[in-house]
Amino acid sequence: MIDISTALTSLMFVDVFQVTRRSETVDEYGESVVTTQVFFPVYGSVQAASNNDLKRLPDEQHQGKNISIVTKFPLQGVAPGMQPDLIQWPMNNGGANADNFVVAYLDDYSQFAAGFIQAIAHSIDMVDYTPTPN
Repeated sequence: MIDISTALTSLMFVDVFQVTRRSETVDEYGESVVTTQVFFPVYGSVQAASNNDLKRLPDEQHQGKNISIVTKFPLQGVAPGMQPDLIQWPMNNGGANADNFVVAYLDDYSQFAAGFIQAIAHSIDMVDYTPTPN
């Protein structure tokens, strides 16, 4: 068996991203109140997870963009009183050109071996930034 856990935690192979955790409560007026907690820096391996096809519609055009993240950070999906985590990546230029993603699929392998979380996150931006070199 090959142990790749050191590769997934080495700064040579991982990216830096920001996680915004959102909890939701209802106040005495029946209005939704969302509070956020930001985690930065978070480290993980980030890869493309979609074909990034151009969608041309009569009034607009856009590309779907999904990423796959493998990390030791406990990413959150939908849970009672919680909204799925928001991911901001890539953090080039201090995050000025980062795209925003929401966790859509979550596989929790934290109880196995080295304990990783794998997530697929969908872009929530209508138009994503163009790639910039590091």
